[in-house]
Amino acid sequence: MKAARAAFEAGVWADQAPKARKRILVRLAELIQKHANELALLETLDMGKPILNARNGDVRAVAECVRWYGEAIDKVYDEIAPTPKTALALITREPWAWWVPWCRGIFRC
Repeated sequence: MKAARAAFEAGVWADQAPKARKRILVRLAELIQKHANELALLETLDMGKPILNARNGDVRAVAECVRWYGEAIDKVYDEIAPTPKTALALITREPWAWWVPWCRGIFRC
């Protein structure tokens, strides 16, 4: 969390135009999807889970998560994002990190 806070305060990411940040995250989501089979294999080797679960579960979820954050960048803060009836998402401006100790495997966001 210290590294995430330091990067946030340094402005390398936060001071970029929303359009640039969005482009980077959406591209990352596309790359995750493009390399889903490779990432699923790595996840299987790392965590020992069945490769289909890694491919259709974790890797897909990571791509969707990264894409969601990318698409949320140019939305108005403190608004409720469009979500299905089973979910609620509020867009706020806060630093976040890929790695937190209680997460597992590739799904760290």
